[in-house]
Amino acid sequence: MGLRNCKKKTEAGSSCSPSTEMTTVDRVANFLNVCVVFLIGIFLLSTPYPHLTAIREITYYSSVAFFLFLILHRRADFSFKTPLTLPLAAFLLWAVLSIFFAINKGNSSHDVYAHLLKYIVFYFMLINFFNTGKRFLALTWIIIIAATILCLGGFIYFYIILENKLPTRFLIDKSCYIPYLDYLYIFSILLSCNHLLTRWEQRKKYLFLIPLLIISLGAILSQTRSAILALALSLPFYLHKRLIKLMLVIIVFIAVFTIILHANNRLTDFETFLHNERFDNARIYIEMIKDHPITGIGFGMQSYDDMNLLMCYYKKLPVNDRPNRSNMFLSPHNLLLDITVRLGIVGLILFGFLIFRFLRMGWQTIRSAKDDFIRGWGSCIMACFIAFFVQALFSDAGFGIQAIVMYTIFAMMTILWRLQHSPSIRQDEQTNPAMST
Repeated sequence: MGLRNCKKKTEAGSSCSPSTEMTTVDRVANFLNVCVVFLIGIFLLSTPYPHLTAIREITYYSSVAFFLFLILHRRADFSFKTPLTLPLAAFLLWAVLSIFFAINKGNSSHDVYAHLLKYIVFYFMLINFFNTGKRFLALTWIIIIAATILCLGGFIYFYIILENKLPTRFLIDKSCYIPYLDYLYIFSILLSCNHLLTRWEQRKKYLFLIPLLIISLGAILSQTRSAILALALSLPFYLHKRLIKLMLVIIVFIAVFTIILHANNRLTDFETFLHNERFDNARIYIEMIKDHPITGIGFGMQSYDDMNLLMCYYKKLPVNDRPNRSNMFLSPHNLLLDITVRLGIVGLILFGFLIFRFLRMGWQTIRSAKDDFIRGWGSCIMACFIAFFVQALFSDAGFGIQAIVMYTIFAMMTILWRLQHSPSIRQDEQTNPAMST
C-alpha cells in the first residue's frame, strides 16, 4: 500500500521520501544502540550478585541479539581490528581443539562456550559500544557504582543486621560466601583514584571520595591478602610521579590496618602466608601437567571435581609432599597453573601471547598518547591489570566476576588504543572538561 501510494504521488508531481524504510530502520538502530549500552551496564551492575543470574542472562543475550541485528542491517560501527583479536582467536581455537583430547569432553564443550566465548563476545561488545571518551567514563562509573552498592549494602547487612563486630572478616554473608569480590574492589579503587586525580570541576571530583572510602574499607575488611598485595604493587606504578599522594594513601591504609589488626592477626600471620596450603596443592596439579603436557586435561572445570582423578595424582606425590586431605583444593588457585593444567603448554604460550600483546598495546598507548585523557587512563588501566594479575596468581581467575574484570580491563585499554588512533573520535570529546588529567 505504501509503495502504491508513493507511485501515485510521484505521478501527480509530488515528491515522495525515497528512504522512508531506511529512516525507520535508522531510528530502530539508534534505539538499539542505546539499549545495548544500557543492557551491558545492567549486566555489569548485577555481576557481583550470585542470585541475579536471570538478570545477567537476560541482559547479556538481549544485548547480543540487538548487536547481531545491528550488524546484519549494517547499522553498527563494528570492527574486529584490535591488537588482541589474533591472540584471542588463537586461544579460543586451541580451547576448541582441546575438546577432542579432554578427559570430560561434554563439560569442556560447555565451558569453552560459557567461560571463554561468551567473555570474548562481551569484550567485543564493550569496545564497539563504549567507543568514545564519554562512554568510556560511563563504563568506569558503572563499575564504581556496582562496587559501592555492594560494599554499602554488605556493611549494613553484615555489621548492623547480623551484628558482627568490626574486626570480623567481611564476607557479606557467612551462610552464603561470595568469593572473588576483592577483584572488583581493587579494580574500582584504582578507577576511583584516577577520577580523583583528574583536573575537572572540584565539586564533582570529590564526589569520588565517597565510593573510594567505602570500597577501600570493604577491601581491607575482607582481609584478602592477595588483594592487599595487589594494591600495594599497583599503586606505586600508578602514582610513581605523585609521591606525596602516594604517601598519603599509604598513611591512610596503615591507619585502617592498625584498627583492624588490633583484634585480628590474619593479615600479619606471615608464617601461614609463606607456608600456605596453595603451595602443597600445586604439586598435585603439576603432576597432571606432567601427564598431559601439550594438550592439558581439557578446558572443562568439572574435571577438578573428580575426586578419583585428584586422588590418583595425590598418591603419586611422596608422602611428605602430600597436602592435608582436609585442605585439598578442587582447583589450582593460580591462573597460569590453571591454564596449563587445562590447555597444556600450548595454551599457556597462547595466553602469554595475549598478555604480551596487551602489555605492548598499553605501553605504546601510554607512551605516545596525544592527550592527557588517554595517558592518564592508560596508566590507570595498566595498574588495574597489574593488580588483577597479582590477585590471579593466588586464586582462580578464569570464570565469574574475576574473568569479567579481566576482559573489561582488556576492553578498556583497547578503547583507549582506538581513541589514540582515531582523531575524529577524540576530537568530539575535547570539549568535555573531564578529559584532561
